[in-house]
Amino acid sequence: MGRLTVADAKRMCTKAELGVVMGSRPDAIEKLSVDQLKKNVASARRLRDKWRDLATEQRRDTQQAQKSRVTDKNARSDEKAALFSHVLKRYEEQLAKAESSGAAGGKTLPKPPKKKVRAAGHRLKRAVVRDELKDVRSELNAASKVKVKKKKAAKKKAAAAPAVPKKKVAKKKVATKKKVAKKKVAKKKVASKKAGPITGPAGVVSADPGKQRKATTAAKKARLKASGKTSRVQAHVQARGGRKQAKRDSR
Repeated sequence: MGRLTVADAKRMCTKAELGVVMGSRPDAIEKLSVDQLKKNVASARRLRDKWRDLATEQRRDTQQAQKSRVTDKNARSDEKAALFSHVLKRYEEQLAKAESSGAAGGKTLPKPPKKKVRAAGHRLKRAVVRDELKDVRSELNAASKVKVKKKKAAKKKAAAAPAVPKKKVAKKKVATKKKVAKKKVAKKKVASKKAGPITGPAGVVSADPGKQRKATTAAKKARLKASGKTSRVQAHVQARGGRKQAKRDSR
């Protein structure tokens, strides 16, 4: 096939097909890893087979219909088949290089360090960690010792101080409260005696307000006692009967 430019590829290919073509350029293909190269190889092979089969089918149909061997459609399909065949070849060559050199992106990976070197590095790291832990442990132990000393000193001070009898103090307080209450009651009694009888509502005089009675109530009780009756209900019944008889007589 003749040399195709980027403009020709854009004119012939779709967006997905153009991505496969542009990935095969020298500046882009060297940055691909082995997995990416394998993926692009599969895509390029699928597109090559597609356009090659389509070109063959179109050529056969054209020959039968027009009795002509070449048409514009056939030429375009042939160009795309040749393009992806060339792209596939690039990907396969780059993949072979990457797999032979054991690289992930076409570059040689550094060799891993030997076992002796790795072991020496691990021992050095462990020694550093042990020293750091030792320092931390010593600091924690020193702080705990200081706390223990402070607690012991506080206990000694508490033991040396004289014990205060709490129960006796409480009993004294209760006794003083009782004395104060008795004095208040005595003062109230003296004040009530000096004040004399308490005057209640109008017409009532008694030393005990709970037993006081109005003068009108006392008079009613006296009249009831003089009549020889025990209740005023009978008088009410007689009066009611008289009123009813008067109404009957007036009719």
